Amino acid sequence: MTEAPIHFMIDLTLYPTSENGRQEPIARDGFATPCKLTSDGDMLYDCRLRLFGHIMFPGETKRVGIRFLWDEHAPLFRAARKFYLWDSRIYGEAKLVG
Repeated sequence: MTEAPIHFMIDLTLYPTSENGRQEPIARDGFATPCKLTSDGDMLYDCRLRLFGHIMFPGETKRVGIRFLWDEHAPLFRAARKFYLWDSRIYGEAKLVG
């Protein structure tokens, strides 16, 4: 089975654990997480992170790919250029590459 192509590349920063970040690294390609367009927004959008075989630890910034569950959500995030990852709290932020 072939994975769907990414929508675009992002520079993803996971906040350090000491700053309300994740306790564990993200180690699975295709990691699913909700995203928010703004830090104070209440709408959540499902996406998957493409790590290209890398592990991402809290406190790190890496260039990764992102794929949204619904294609029509990708242009919203592309236009925002910066958005947030959510899991009961904001634990990271993403900036559009390019």
